[in-house]
Amino acid sequence: MSIIVNYKEDQRKLIIAIVPVRISKETEIEELIRDIGKVEEGLWFQLVNAKAVFSLKHLVFSSYVSLKKYLSRESLTRNPHIELLMVLTGARQIGNAVNMAGISKDTKKAYLIVLSVNKERNYISEIIESYVKKHSLNVDKELIKTFNMKAPLATKITTEELKSTTGTSVEKLEKNIMLKSLSIYFKF
Repeated sequence: MSIIVNYKEDQRKLIIAIVPVRISKETEIEELIRDIGKVEEGLWFQLVNAKAVFSLKHLVFSSYVSLKKYLSRESLTRNPHIELLMVLTGARQIGNAVNMAGISKDTKKAYLIVLSVNKERNYISEIIESYVKKHSLNVDKELIKTFNMKAPLATKITTEELKSTTGTSVEKLEKNIMLKSLSIYFKF
């Protein structure tokens, strides 16, 4: 089960696919990490530790921003899958972003993110299926339904910021998280 979001703009077709996964005991973490990154021209994989994600909207937003910044040559890194970790965590330092959102041997739940440009949806689905099978990952549908109040950016939102935002408490938090994730592009 993957969530696939399509965008058409500037004569390009962008696809972001998100698959919530549990990492099994059979998974070779080192090999899994080696397979993250550029798969081929216009196609990148990233695995994000579920502990770093507040919500599905937070993850889709961060994925979209990182891919758009990369394509417009405004990214802080040379790779959209690394940019994703930075946007997701609001960290300007790659090392900090990897420490907060990257996977390790202790990671149990994660999101497989596929960022693509001008690829067909069926092709993306086939690649995801192959990757999940190769690394003994298990799809975890329940993971997408949760809000993680301990996500790094969720813990940085102040009471004043929440008071100045409209919506339910979760909506307020989500809006502020997305604003904070963009702060990596601001120069103070």
